[in-house]
Amino acid sequence: MSEKMPNKEVLVFFADFPKEDPFLEELGAYVVDIKAGEVKLGLKVTPRQSNVHGIAHGGVATTLLDTAMGGSCFSLGKSVVSLDCSLNFLGAVPLGSEIIATGRVIHDGKHTMVTEGEVTAVLGTNLTYRKPELLERAWYLDVDCSKYIAYIIAAINHEMSIGSLIDPIKKIEALLERRK
Repeated sequence: MSEKMPNKEVLVFFADFPKEDPFLEELGAYVVDIKAGEVKLGLKVTPRQSNVHGIAHGGVATTLLDTAMGGSCFSLGKSVVSLDCSLNFLGAVPLGSEIIATGRVIHDGKHTMVTEGEVTAVLGTNLTYRKPELLERAWYLDVDCSKYIAYIIAAINHEMSIGSLIDPIKKIEALLERRK
């Protein structure tokens, strides 16, 4: 697969994604990366997307994967619908996690296309319970948020605004100043 960029029409479409698809907008899907023949989409798992076991419903991952695979076809300028989709679930995704799904074109034919997709990452935090077997999965990335929670608690205890803690502009300016 070449590393060329998708055409302008494709980039314009994905710039407005997922507004073009009310279902995906409701799910909260967003674009992570686009290349010709490959699309990465992300989604934060919320309680509205859980099943009776309190984990992400399998349909959420299935929808994100199907959309990423279809998007990979669209990134080559082709509009498609899925003829078949088969997947295996290798582990549960806890609420509050971020899912990153990648769709890739592996055959670009005249009348059909074949894609493959995978959930390439699940990002979770130490602010939720994670089963030990989840922490051992290669695709699970644990994000330590304790430092930021400590900052927020300290700011609240001292009746300070937490705006400076979450303002990326001030952080970027401080980093640039240190580089001088």
